[in-house]
Amino acid sequence: QQQQQQQSQYYSVNAALQLMDLAKQAGVWHPLELTPLGCLPALNKDERDRLNKAQNILLELNMEQQREEMLQDEAEKVQLTREEAVEMLSKVYIGGLSIEMTEQDIIEVVSEYGGVRLCKITWDSSGDVPQGFAFLHMDCPEAAALVVDLVNGREIKGTYVQVARPSNSGPAVEFLQPLALSAQKAFRVYVASINKDIDESDLKSIIEAFGAVNKFTLMKENDGKHKGYGWVEFTDAETVKNAIVSMNQIDIGGKYLKVCQAICDPDEIKTILNQKPENETLKDATVQEHVPHHMSSQSHAHAGQQQQMDRGEDIAAESQPNHMNIQPHVNENGASKSNSVSQRFLLMKKLQQRESSAQSSSVVCLENMVTASELADPELEGDILSECSKFGQVEKIVMRADSSRPDALAKVFLKYTDLKGAEAAVEALNGRFFGGRTIAAEIVMDSVMGEN
Repeated sequence: QQQQQQQSQYYSVNAALQLMDLAKQAGVWHPLELTPLGCLPALNKDERDRLNKAQNILLELNMEQQREEMLQDEAEKVQLTREEAVEMLSKVYIGGLSIEMTEQDIIEVVSEYGGVRLCKITWDSSGDVPQGFAFLHMDCPEAAALVVDLVNGREIKGTYVQVARPSNSGPAVEFLQPLALSAQKAFRVYVASINKDIDESDLKSIIEAFGAVNKFTLMKENDGKHKGYGWVEFTDAETVKNAIVSMNQIDIGGKYLKVCQAICDPDEIKTILNQKPENETLKDATVQEHVPHHMSSQSHAHAGQQQQMDRGEDIAAESQPNHMNIQPHVNENGASKSNSVSQRFLLMKKLQQRESSAQSSSVVCLENMVTASELADPELEGDILSECSKFGQVEKIVMRADSSRPDALAKVFLKYTDLKGAEAAVEALNGRFFGGRTIAAEIVMDSVMGEN
């Protein structure tokens, strides 16, 4: 209290001195040394109010200036290099986790947005009870940004999770604008959730349907296979805008692409990943400092559920698969350079042929048949098996929804004992009406059925 009083007196004195300077500049200052009998003129009520108002304004200005100086001093204490900022922007906090949640469960959810370098669930001091939150270290800031935007508020293992940047990432956020501006000048976009069975040349042929490509970089594993994410550099800003809108959420090989504006240079990410081992660990002593201030462990589940309700419409728009919004690149003569739908169709056939060369697939995929919410019906699986067993013996059935929205359409996969049964099912079910919807049936690779 004494310190606050001293600060208040300090600010008041400063305000009074500034007011005196203003009065002198305005020519209305009355010095005290007038004459032995002289005195200052008395102030009326209006003048006193104006004086008090002026002093309060100057007091607020002084306090605001003091706060800015304190913030500047704190910022100067933390000087980050560009590489350190990129590393910090690649980290994510995820809270509201259920006790049953494992690190592998988290990785399975977030890996579609990019590579996961580290996932660490935080435990109490005894090491027996999880504290309900974890920290992720993604391969790049783009993947971290997608996780924050698209996983926050989602229901995972029965709880609504909270996702945000760690609280100590403030200094690194200042690098976001210059990093993104540099990527924007290079007409670069980030692409994730790429089917790992797709070759780089095949994927490039799909992307070129949206515009001329200057450079295409896929991040690779040690064995040479790509990790399922990368960067594309186009030739102009308009193509970038069109690609982000049109490519995002298109279904290629059973996975929905995630496309966003790039932040970093892929060469820079390669350098960082080569320097940092994948088994790096976070410092337990500083874990609590990373928890975002507005997220307390007591309110994880409730706040996550509230954010899910608040962001429901946004999440619905972000997670809606893009089946029709495809705008192929058009050249100067007005002719379409390439038909993206045809490219995707050819790629699907190529992927299927690659596996069928060794063994013909007997897996049937049924789309536009049931919604995600209908998967909870305990009788649904039995009803589908009963109907589809008419065409042949079914070895396995898998039902899944690639979106967290309850009204999103789910996929039903049926593995028959032989190709004859699968072909008979496709012929009978494709185009058939079910629940007011038209079923789309096709034979797909075994690996598509096993994903996710």
